[in-house]
Amino acid sequence: MALTPNTRLGPYEITSQIGAGGMGEVYRARDSKLKRDVALKVLPADVAGDRERLARFQREAEVLASLNHPNIAHIHGLEESNGTIALVMELVDGEDLAQRLTRGAIPIEEALAIAKQIADALEAAHEQGIIHRDLKPANIKVRDDGTVKVLDFGLAKALEPGAGNRDQGAGHTLANSPTITSPAMTMRGVILGTAAYMSPEQAKGKPVDKRTDIWAFGCVLFEMITGRRAFDGEDVTDTIAAVVTREPDWSWLPAATTAGVRRLLSRCLVKDRKQRLRDIGDANHELADQGAAVMPSSRQPNSWRRWSLPVAAAAAVLLLAVPAARHLTETTSAPPPLRLTMDAPPNTARLLSPEISADGRMVAFSALAAGAIVPQLWIRRLEETSAQLAPGSVVPTGAPFWSPDGRALAVPNREGLLHLDLSTGGTRVLADLRSTMVGISQFSGSWGSQGVLIYGLNGTIYRVSENGGDASAVPIEGTQANTELRFPTFLPDGRRFVFVSREKGEFVLHAASIDGGPATRLFESDSQAIYTEPIPDQGYLVYVKDEQLMAQGFDATTLQRRGTPFIVAPNVPLYTAEFIGTGRGAFSVSKDGVLVYTSQPEAVLQRLVWMDRSGKEVGTIGDPAIYFSPRISPDGQRVAVARLDPRTRYGDIYILQDKESGRRLTFDDANDLQPVWTPDGEWIVWGSTRGPTSFLVRRRADGSGNEEILHQSPHNLAPDDVSPDGRYVVFRESNPVTRNDLWIVAVDRSSPAKPLLNTGADEPRARFSPDGTLIGYISDASGQVESYLQPFPDMNGKWQVTEGSGNMPQWRRDGREIYFASRDTLFARAVLGTNPLKLGPMIPLFKPPATPRGSFFHASADGQRFLFAPEQLSTGLQRYNVAVGWVKP
Repeated sequence: MALTPNTRLGPYEITSQIGAGGMGEVYRARDSKLKRDVALKVLPADVAGDRERLARFQREAEVLASLNHPNIAHIHGLEESNGTIALVMELVDGEDLAQRLTRGAIPIEEALAIAKQIADALEAAHEQGIIHRDLKPANIKVRDDGTVKVLDFGLAKALEPGAGNRDQGAGHTLANSPTITSPAMTMRGVILGTAAYMSPEQAKGKPVDKRTDIWAFGCVLFEMITGRRAFDGEDVTDTIAAVVTREPDWSWLPAATTAGVRRLLSRCLVKDRKQRLRDIGDANHELADQGAAVMPSSRQPNSWRRWSLPVAAAAAVLLLAVPAARHLTETTSAPPPLRLTMDAPPNTARLLSPEISADGRMVAFSALAAGAIVPQLWIRRLEETSAQLAPGSVVPTGAPFWSPDGRALAVPNREGLLHLDLSTGGTRVLADLRSTMVGISQFSGSWGSQGVLIYGLNGTIYRVSENGGDASAVPIEGTQANTELRFPTFLPDGRRFVFVSREKGEFVLHAASIDGGPATRLFESDSQAIYTEPIPDQGYLVYVKDEQLMAQGFDATTLQRRGTPFIVAPNVPLYTAEFIGTGRGAFSVSKDGVLVYTSQPEAVLQRLVWMDRSGKEVGTIGDPAIYFSPRISPDGQRVAVARLDPRTRYGDIYILQDKESGRRLTFDDANDLQPVWTPDGEWIVWGSTRGPTSFLVRRRADGSGNEEILHQSPHNLAPDDVSPDGRYVVFRESNPVTRNDLWIVAVDRSSPAKPLLNTGADEPRARFSPDGTLIGYISDASGQVESYLQPFPDMNGKWQVTEGSGNMPQWRRDGREIYFASRDTLFARAVLGTNPLKLGPMIPLFKPPATPRGSFFHASADGQRFLFAPEQLSTGLQRYNVAVGWVKP
């Protein structure tokens, strides 16, 4: 049925006809409800009149409507009115490739840019299991701004006859496939149709898969570069014969065609699909590489050349200074460095370390909204005006990192290390992290070009396939025993990587292979190092040293340094809120040298806040500072707490009383953390890391007398509690192999320390019951963190006291109630009996404030007050810095 202008089809008013062919008539129409122009594709009568085919078409259309990609014309819906059925589609203005090709071949740089976007669209569809089946120049539009839109995705299948008619063979398929005669192509005296782009298996009527689209892609790319079809003939029969029996005339390819493009075309146009390129994503990688290969020869930095034009338009958004913007219009052999700032989303704070994509165009980061207790994952495209929330609803528990093609993120989450598809928001688990979540603040990873991901966690570096599966520790030799290995980043070959080890209190960079073997010591650094090539064939390692962002010339093949390191940016911190004391620098750098970094330490201060059982704030203690693990004294009058010095990144122990600033108990050059009181309130026990050794230390709370060492170890030590009789300290030892184990040591040192729980699970944060007969702790043995009780000292018996994730249980002084917190609720639970143990129901008290770094809470002896150390989120504007062109050629 032909429609005329001003005819209405439901809410759509026809304005003009766009085209007609085997898929039906296509019209431009105005949506009267949403006030937008759309394309209406009126279905052929044989589809609209066949109930079975129509039902199947509707099912297929629903699947096609799920495609959401910037290079795919979107399907809005299906409209039926007065017996006419039309597919409502995105209206794409601009000429199609068929029209463009009437003017001859497309310059190779432009052709590769178009091909890259076509491949992007195909890859997104193939990942959803959708095949185009009819890719050709007439189904590809190029808008005036250069954006490519692929039309009619999957409609060849949606419109084909039902399964019962498939025995009619190739001729029937051809008769029903689109054979639109383009006015532009008619001027050349040829028929534009499916036949010239059909794969051999499609022309023979055989089943098709995504390799059919790869064949058609090769045909389109060949035609763009040469201005001629790869397979052509005087009629459809002759064209099909060429597809099935002849090779393209490779001599038509211009002399400027690189070997990589020639190789890509030959792999796409293999007649035996078993030998054909199997995945369009492989073509995408090749095109990305070839796009750089055909650029004019220059020794200017890659990043400057790419940014010189688009940054001018984005300068106002990125707050580029006017003098710097003026340089963009000047032609110099060595452009000055470009410095920008990038604003955080409104009403967010506690920005986590930025992660830039390999192509330098997107930044991923986490931010905590004001009043929120879980972070959100954001993505900022640097050419756009603001950041957007990442698709889906993944809650990151550490820093994400990019896939090499920028289409996915690996995101640590409570479910595991997740693959987040940015086009769909879909996720799948790559590696199970549930048994290692306690050390997630030190998590960092890298996604290599060989399909392998590496990540550092709890002092060990692991590898896992990008397809998922069991992660395995990389067997690295040549580092000091009991050394924590952190923050791995791949080198260009996708097999070797650089990582950080901590030796005698200093961070040292090494290089190693994902296959294991000996590590190569590089040089000392204060942070991780990332390899980049801001100038072709001139690589650098970027890292932080003495709070300055440095670049060291580096040969990624020989692992040798070149030249003298130089300063890229000053005042770059070694920490952000989530990485304090770990040695992670707050920066990221792309493959070709686009830097994103934080230029000032993020001082996320905390108040020590008292809250009653309803969650009402009833007082504070001490000044705002960066606090760890506050503990209330037995008499309830004082608080022992570790306080971090942002300049030295060391913790010291303070005793606070009322609202005074506090009395400092430790003054040594060590990291002193996790203070606990003895039951009489006379002594403080804490963990102290001094170089490669960790100690359990005690000292009188009034500061008198000398320190006494209770135990020492090459592993980190942290006391959790002192038994009610004052005889034992229960503490945790953080071993890179066995993780957090619970140990016990006699205060009078009458016997050596011994393990209390050493099961292979993570078991930190222990507390004694008031009568000393039970000990509570948390464990991830079940796959999630739960709170447990066991008899002390024999540990025979075990009771789970939480339902869902929980924190360490704490007792009221009379032993009749225990308290524990999940991420969003503080609970109380009555103790109804101890022999045997009998507990009452979980009673929610209130939603606790957001507390970073595991401080959580401490309950007063009477259970009427709870001490928290919530963040004081800054209300000022927070920014990242961007640097481009920071190396002179």
